[in-house]
Amino acid sequence: PYDGVLAKWTTDAVDGTNYLDSVSCASASLCAAVNRTGRGTTSGDPSAGVRSRWAPADVDGARALVAISCLSSLCVAVDHDGNIVSSIDPGRGAAASWTLEKVDAHGEPTGISCASPTLCVAVDSYGDVLISVDPTAGAAARWTVMRVDHDRLFVGVSCSSPSLCVALDSYGNALTSVDSQRGALSSWAIKHIYPRAEGAFPNGISCVAVSLCAVVGQFGGIVTTNDPRQGSAAAWKVSHELQHMNVIELDGIACASPSSCVAVQDGGTIVSTTDMGRGTAATWTSEHFGDNLRFRAVSCTPPSLCVAVDTTGSAVVGAIPKRALRRSR
Repeated sequence: PYDGVLAKWTTDAVDGTNYLDSVSCASASLCAAVNRTGRGTTSGDPSAGVRSRWAPADVDGARALVAISCLSSLCVAVDHDGNIVSSIDPGRGAAASWTLEKVDAHGEPTGISCASPTLCVAVDSYGDVLISVDPTAGAAARWTVMRVDHDRLFVGVSCSSPSLCVALDSYGNALTSVDSQRGALSSWAIKHIYPRAEGAFPNGISCVAVSLCAVVGQFGGIVTTNDPRQGSAAAWKVSHELQHMNVIELDGIACASPSSCVAVQDGGTIVSTTDMGRGTAATWTSEHFGDNLRFRAVSCTPPSLCVAVDTTGSAVVGAIPKRALRRSR
């Protein structure tokens, strides 16, 4: 992922044939993925590729888990029924304990992002944001539910720090908060960023530090900003480079640094760049892993790990040689 040409990818079956909807890597020693049957699977050595060990566990009955976000000692997931499922010991794998809390009366959460042990933000299909400043409290955690987007479907959220959370809706709007830790008192600035004139919808967002947010979707381009904290005044730019590479639709994106991002396509393609800071001038490398891999999500963590998951229970892991890391700096 840090140098697309030199990235080494391995493919492994980590969850039978289950439909993996989301993955989150907190470090090279913790990744967790969730599926649509209420199961999670975690690895304490994901960078080992095909030699890595993944431990499946029933964490949410038979409810469909749709998104997960992990820190070093916290994983928080959301399901389609409006529940928050969390663990403060996810590194224990199958022995980890998980708690469940009903927080969204409407149901149908669609994404979650935890910036710190004192801030997690989830979004749903009704334009709500759900904010907790004590997510490590498990079933006792307090969640504030706010309607911020007029009944629009949110497709994802990314909180890169306690001072930056950006939620993305299906109409191509970015809603930005720099004070989400204030809960019900937080403010959210809206700006239309995604070219709906293309007849397509956004699918995913990733923000890193406070200097980069990137959005992908159905039209195949990348929409980025280097000043996301400016909210409605932020400058978002569209790159068509991937369309020129015949990459038509992207389903997820993850950025490990302001210069390094990886995006996935449900047709089995992974694209990566090491100069994301150049915005529309960034160069991308594409690699196809076969039409049978239908990627749903990807997660990256510095300095050298990305994990993509698909609808057949597979994980594709990217580990970068040290010489590539030195050259890309």
